[in-house]
Amino acid sequence: MSSYESLYNFKTGEYIKYYDGELTHCYGATFIVAMNKKKFASLPPDVQSIVDKMSEEYIEKWGKVWADSELLGKDWLVKRGVKVIT
Repeated sequence: MSSYESLYNFKTGEYIKYYDGELTHCYGATFIVAMNKKKFASLPPDVQSIVDKMSEEYIEKWGKVWADSELLGKDWLVKRGVKVIT
């Protein structure tokens, strides 16, 4: 009950022979970047605009990082001979 990424990064995948590749029933994650509302309001409008723009931009960037790390983990498991059951 783990992501491909964590099996790779924590090396727990070194101890398994089989993997249930169906993550929809056992895996979830939430990622946020937060800032104090008063602190944000105290920033100049041009800086607030930059923060807002970057927030939208990084949704896609972090999504790609996550997807790429999952593929890396899956490839690592498959190369080790772990049978992925879907």
